[in-house]
Amino acid sequence: NKRITIFAGAGASKAVDPDQYPTTVEFFDRLPISVATNLLFESVVAFLMQDDKNRILDIEIILWELSELLSFCEQVSNQEEFPAWLFFQDRLAPMLPDRNWRTGHLEQMARSTWSTAARLRDEINAQVYSFYSEVPSSEKLDRTWKPLLENLLRSGCSIELITTNYYVVLEEAISDLDIEFPQTFEV
Repeated sequence: NKRITIFAGAGASKAVDPDQYPTTVEFFDRLPISVATNLLFESVVAFLMQDDKNRILDIEIILWELSELLSFCEQVSNQEEFPAWLFFQDRLAPMLPDRNWRTGHLEQMARSTWSTAARLRDEINAQVYSFYSEVPSSEKLDRTWKPLLENLLRSGCSIELITTNYYVVLEEAISDLDIEFPQTFEV
């Protein structure tokens, strides 16, 4: 029994409809002004581009950095943990070389930053959903994925489909197929 593994990258959706499913660069070009000009978004981009000004960023990298920031803010705000507890109410100040340093605003800054980062993350995720949740038409799948999958299934191969993308192109192509599945189909 032969097994075929298909790794479907961004081109898997672009082939179906390049206007409907933007790839990495196109995704950034289509971001709303509220995201593109968001100071936190601009800061994440500046941080990621500092070593390579020509780097092509993927939105997942931006979301990863935002999740790191959210996690950090949660840790800084959690006074049930020793590091955060130590920073609040200036408990740390007597231990520092400069006794004028104060950490009293750290919790407020962390909570405010968490809210700002969460709003940005949610707005980006809404764009991801907006761009990639649209179901492709059967006609478009008839010219792309369905013929490939039908021929592979008829060959008797076991097929594994792997994708790291957000779109529903593969799921829709599978559900549109009008043949029996003698093999296990994993998505």
